[in-house]
Order: sequence, then C-alpha cells, then structure tokens
Amino acid sequence: MRRLVIAAMSIAAGMALAAPQLDAQPAVVVTIDMQDYAFEPHATAVAAGTTVRWVNHDETPHHVITEGSKAVDSGLIAPGSVFSFVFSAPGRYEYRCAVHPTMLGIIDVR
Repeated sequence: MRRLVIAAMSIAAGMALAAPQLDAQPAVVVTIDMQDYAFEPHATAVAAGTTVRWVNHDETPHHVITEGSKAVDSGLIAPGSVFSFVFSAPGRYEYRCAVHPTMLGIIDVR
C-alpha cells in the first residue's frame, strides 16, 4: 500500500512539472530617435499596450508633448537620455517638441 501511495505521489508530482506554463506576452517596445532636430520615424502605428521610447541623440534637450486628454509630457530629455511612455488607449497621438516646435510626430495606437 505504501508503494502505491508513493507511486501515486510521484505521478502527481511529474504531472505538475509537465503542466504547460502560461507565458507572459513579452513587452513590445518601439524606439523613436530624436536626431538632427527630427523624430525618426516621423509616424508609426503601434498596438495598445506598446511602450514607446524616445532617445535623444542630439546635443540639446528635447521635450515631447501632446495636447488634450491624451496628454504625454516627457519634461526635458537631456542629450543621451531616454523617455518612455506606455500607450494604453487607442487613438491618434500627434506630438511635438516643446523646445523645437518644428519637430513633429504621430503615433497611431490600434
């Protein structure tokens, strides 16, 4: 009887180890470079839940902002620094650099 119990426990333990694991979805990150006073790419489309990283390759600070209820506000991004934002709500986000108003970009979140 004791052998039967031990065998049953071994089988149960083996089944627990062989159970499929639910893998978490890897985080999606899209990078936008700030270089030569421009956003590259200028426009991009992403899925909701995507993290967008702005990387400042210029020698001056930049400041990513959007207008309205979908506000993104990076504050000043120093040269060589990064700002990240997770876009959770679908919509069209038109953004600009508050320091250099000719720097414009668009993110379409699906």
